Amino acid sequence: MFYLSDNLVPYKEINLILKNKPYNLTLDSSCINFFSNNNFTIKQFMNIFFYAEHLSFKELSKTLQAEYKKKIEDSIVEDIKKGLEIKNENDKLPWKDLAAAIRRFISRYLVGDTQTTDVSENSELIFQLSRSDLWEEKYGKLENLDQLISDKMNKFKIKVGQAYNFYEIIGTEDKNSIVIDKENEKEKIMAQQVQNPKILNQVKKNDNNNIHQKPDLFDPDNNNDDGDNGGDEEEESKENYGLLD
Repeated sequence: MFYLSDNLVPYKEINLILKNKPYNLTLDSSCINFFSNNNFTIKQFMNIFFYAEHLSFKELSKTLQAEYKKKIEDSIVEDIKKGLEIKNENDKLPWKDLAAAIRRFISRYLVGDTQTTDVSENSELIFQLSRSDLWEEKYGKLENLDQLISDKMNKFKIKVGQAYNFYEIIGTEDKNSIVIDKENEKEKIMAQQVQNPKILNQVKKNDNNNIHQKPDLFDPDNNNDDGDNGGDEEEESKENYGLLD
């Protein structure tokens, strides 16, 4: 994933990139064959990855060890809920995006039946959230991200061991962003794409029928404007897409 991020050209096929991979990047034959037989572009693959990560969070969280499911004190919970009730259109770090970062932190660093992480349950959660891979690009590139996180969370003094409980309190909007519509159309599209990635090539670049409903995946600003700009698609800059670092 990190290698693909460094070689980001949204519509370039992954199998072409891997043909020129550095000698120290080792892939087994099943991986090489998979990408050779399926014409995934980087954008398509990353969309599927972030979608699947979000969709599987409920199941992943079941493997959390007890030390990472500690409850937050009732008085602090009330303070958090009061903060959620405050509506600020100029909020530079909305609760939904903070919740998404916490969800990714839990999925990537805390889950597992056998805990091998070196992240202490007693460390401050606020410091763990400075990891760049947890944030959409529009936040990850901000010089004052640490300050924004601190302004949002510092008064609560949340520990890593309380991260899951904290997400349960503030994560309603983030949870709802992955809900499949009533006709399950997006779920069907996802299944078809995983089984036959060539279907992706039949979707117009400028349509709005994406596999995700919310900007938690590739496009954090939910612009979804991939229309022809009169130039080579491979010239698209990294900043035009919400790829997580």
